[in-house]
Amino acid sequence: RITSTTPAYFDINGLVYVHDGSIFKPVNEVSMSETSYDGEDLVKVHSGQFWTMTSANLGATPYDRSWMAVGMARGANKSNVSFLAIRAQGTVKCLASFNTGYANVSASGTIPAGTQPKIELGIFGSNGARSTARDNEIQLDYDARMNRLTVLAFPISMA
Repeated sequence: RITSTTPAYFDINGLVYVHDGSIFKPVNEVSMSETSYDGEDLVKVHSGQFWTMTSANLGATPYDRSWMAVGMARGANKSNVSFLAIRAQGTVKCLASFNTGYANVSASGTIPAGTQPKIELGIFGSNGARSTARDNEIQLDYDARMNRLTVLAFPISMA
């Protein structure tokens, strides 16, 4: 029986395809997720906290993948300093400040075979001087065209 957990692989004219019970697709096909955020929120985050704006929609695969993410957002710090961040599997990978009202971030990593990736774009609260914990506030823009996360995932060798 062919299912997403027990797929079948076929060599068709030198190209390898996988069938998961519902669709044939090339094994080396790049996966892509584009998501956006359209809330006009005043976000409050404490030092070290992460608030999710949007998450990538990528499923688990039976092979390893490398991924690359690009995120952007528009917002204005209202109290202290908040950062735009990409978080993967619970770890903040990169930060960018909203000094000009816009922030852009990029990150990359590896997704092991069989793992459901959790790649998120969000707001991360900063510490004060001498690592003092504090509350941070940022006003986000409502326009989804300015608040976006794009993630590409590429099959890689499992050697």
